[in-house]
Order: sequence, then C-alpha cells, then structure tokens
Amino acid sequence: MKETIMKIAATLTALALGLSTTGFAYADSLSNYPVDTAATATSTLTRAQVQQELQQAQATGLLIIGENPAYPMLAQHDNNKARAEVLSELRHAQAAGLVHSADQANYPVGFSA
Repeated sequence: MKETIMKIAATLTALALGLSTTGFAYADSLSNYPVDTAATATSTLTRAQVQQELQQAQATGLLIIGENPAYPMLAQHDNNKARAEVLSELRHAQAAGLVHSADQANYPVGFSA
C-alpha cells in the first residue's frame, strides 16, 4: 500500500513539473509578439530631410497640429432666459407630452416625426 502511494505521489509530481515547464515555454514564445520592428528599422532619410517633409505636409494641409479648424463645432447660443422662464417652458412641454422622465411607467418613449 505504501509503495502505491509513493508511485502515485511520484507520478503527480512529475506531471505537475511537466505541466509547469510547458506553461513557461509557451509564455516565453509569446514574449516577442508583436515583433517590434521600430527598434530594428533603419531610415534612409536624414533628420533634415524628415523635418523638411514635415514642413511640406503641414504647408499643404496634409498634417494638422493643434485644433483642426474644419472640425464641426456646436453653435454657441446666447441664453438670456431667466430660470423661471426655462422652468415654465419645461412645464408646458411636459404637459404637452413632449418631455418624458425615466421614472414614468411608459419609459422608454419613442418620438414620431
């Protein structure tokens, strides 16, 4: 009986050791993924040539640094209404069924055009 227990323990130990080394080998194979090509890449251009190309791209509009003036912006509205006036408009819209709150029984509400 004692020999059987020793054989089982030795088998389990060998199995555990084998599985652990397989995991390390697999993890090591993933360590270089994705391959870092930037670290080994060589450029055929000088620094001055790259800077010149950058300036040309900026001048022709191919590269924008900072805020893009063509980016769509929301129009800014002047809001000179008093709080009471806004609340009054809200109450009228709620009474007309134009505004729904999340705690109403019919939520969500679809609007038809």
